[in-house]
Amino acid sequence: MRKELCRLAIILGLVGLGAPETGHAAQAASQAKIDSLSAEIRTLRAQLDSLRRMLAELRTESERRRAQEEIERLKEAARRATAARDTSAGARGQEPVFTGRERAQQALNPEISITGDVVGFAGTRLGESDTDVTALPREFEFSFQTAIDPFARMKVFVTREEEIPLDPADPEAEEDGGFEIEEAYAYWVGLPGGLGLDAGKIRQQLGILNRWHTHALPEADFPLALRRLLGPEGLAQTGASLYWLTPFSGDAGTYELWLQVTAASNDLLFPESNAPTALVHLNNYWDLSDATYFQVGLTGLYVEDDDADGLRTRLAGADLALNWRPPARALYREFTFRSEILWMDRRTSAEDLSAWGGYAAGYYKPGQRWLVGMRFDFLDPAEPGAPDQWQIVPSITRWWTEFLRLRAQWVYLNADGDSHNQFLLQLVWAVGPHREEIY
Repeated sequence: MRKELCRLAIILGLVGLGAPETGHAAQAASQAKIDSLSAEIRTLRAQLDSLRRMLAELRTESERRRAQEEIERLKEAARRATAARDTSAGARGQEPVFTGRERAQQALNPEISITGDVVGFAGTRLGESDTDVTALPREFEFSFQTAIDPFARMKVFVTREEEIPLDPADPEAEEDGGFEIEEAYAYWVGLPGGLGLDAGKIRQQLGILNRWHTHALPEADFPLALRRLLGPEGLAQTGASLYWLTPFSGDAGTYELWLQVTAASNDLLFPESNAPTALVHLNNYWDLSDATYFQVGLTGLYVEDDDADGLRTRLAGADLALNWRPPARALYREFTFRSEILWMDRRTSAEDLSAWGGYAAGYYKPGQRWLVGMRFDFLDPAEPGAPDQWQIVPSITRWWTEFLRLRAQWVYLNADGDSHNQFLLQLVWAVGPHREEIY
């Protein structure tokens, strides 16, 4: 850069020396020199500006390198300080610190849920005009659920239950309640081939509603035929259940199959017997549209016990359900239709009894918190000479939240001209991680 400046000064000096020339030619020569020098000056200025920019960039790069070197120096100082601290702590022989984790043992406890079911009712008995008015804590259910290992789970449901006289023609409705293990079983997940396995006391896969717990029913009670043929608590026995979801589906539907072997313990179906019982249930399911599905089920149960007075019991059932739930309005609109028919034949050396019955019910959801239902029951009882019975059960349910609901229900029962009316209010609440469970 200095050489360029010196060259510029010499040129300017020469221009000054040549100033005394006179005349037109001298002026022209002088002007040509001036133009040439001007062009050279502009070139030199451009070179000077370029040199200045290069110098600025060099300064910026130098500062960047110095900053990076400073960062590396600080990192190295931090590493040396850390190493010195660790060396000093080791030299002092510092004692290890132990932390107690007793509270973490709670993770091994089962999940606990509690459901309450309180019923108040007023009604008359068959052939009587007096009205009974009372209320009682119908059921408190304690649910315990946990994982046994990565492949098995456990469920236990303990209930404190008191029967209410929903069916005045049933003498068992007057019995006092008490604590009972409603269900207690282990079940295995992740089995190959779409299989599932349960073992323990289970509510058996008989129709639709037998698997449901009482507090989860769409009314305060089981239908008339289920109560009178299976007992007020339905069919729940101890044994093993094998479930198979078939690998094929399509226009013919999707199939589920249950095979259950249990010890006889139901006094209505298997009096004085503890022989093995065999139950088969086949369920067929179709998606009719995005909003509608339809299912049909068939059930067969059989037991034979020569030690129990030559007992032989056969039970057959058929069920169907139609559900409409528009995907965009599922929280606010829904319609469900359910129906079941049961036939029972029980023979011993002393008697031969046969009975059948069923129900048909429809439920409509007009809003997010409301459910309106109507159920019709009918029964041809097994007792010789007992009249046929039928009843209608309208109900309306209000949900405050998914954990609290109030239901109003009316029951009209007719048995060969004698009638029975009963009005019920049912309050159900649930707390805990599992809340209410249908089954």
